[in-house]
Amino acid sequence: MSSNRLTDAERSGAHAPPHGALDAGGDPTAALLWAACGPVPNLALCDAAVEAGADLDRAATLAVGQRVSALLWRAIEPRRADLSVDVLDALARDVKRVEARAAMLLPQLGERLLAPLAEAGTPPLVVKGVALADRYPRRALRPMDDADLFFAPSEAAAAVAVLRRHDWHELHREGAHYETVLVHPDLPGFPVEVHAELDTPDEQAFRLRAADLWAARRRATLLEVEAFTLPPEMELLAIATHAAKPFHIFDRLLWSVDVAVVIEDAATDGPGVDWRWLQVLTERARAQTAVAVALTHAMR
Repeated sequence: MSSNRLTDAERSGAHAPPHGALDAGGDPTAALLWAACGPVPNLALCDAAVEAGADLDRAATLAVGQRVSALLWRAIEPRRADLSVDVLDALARDVKRVEARAAMLLPQLGERLLAPLAEAGTPPLVVKGVALADRYPRRALRPMDDADLFFAPSEAAAAVAVLRRHDWHELHREGAHYETVLVHPDLPGFPVEVHAELDTPDEQAFRLRAADLWAARRRATLLEVEAFTLPPEMELLAIATHAAKPFHIFDRLLWSVDVAVVIEDAATDGPGVDWRWLQVLTERARAQTAVAVALTHAMR
């Protein structure tokens, strides 16, 4: 699992003094997760949380369920002897799994998914995991379960036809859905969702539609292939509203890390987030609470 250990450059920035007293309502285990699971862990706060009585076994178990096992591992790997055997084994297996998937899956996604679409003149808008992985310190730190693609309504059917010609097959499901799910025999367990919308009409919690994302798209290179991604303001809104859906309610810490990664990347590779524009977009989407929660998590 060496690929998820801190590099010298990361470690040099990971010993910043603690930012005040332990947060998370005085729960040292929660404080450990917040301190460890950012793009770069705050090792000083991690140490303070452990000294305050953080339960390493509970933190590790929660990290697996919250999809941040690889992020936590960087900070607590030197303390592996303090984990119970069963929890250490579960954490190590999950970290190895996400490392292997990143190494084997993402290059194939570029070749088997994005390249055929780009060559056909229908590059997709890619959101969430696939769009974010290369903005993490390492790809393996951002696990994902699927790929989410958007197209202009006039291009969606043609794009799905392109994928079918390249051995992608539609997964038929009962009931109303807002996406077409495609699977590939060489990528078992990793579906691709081609979105017509962000949710079904009876699940719409915000005034944000797929057309809004498509209109905001910008050209990018993902996995060495031409595609579209979102500008940071719309990307933050999309992440926050996804995390706040009634059947999610911010139940994955990984999405909060995504928000922090988008903010940091925008500041590193450009002028940063236009906070006034984000406010405008948030108000249009009626998503003030969702964005406030997402930004509060990212600040931690």
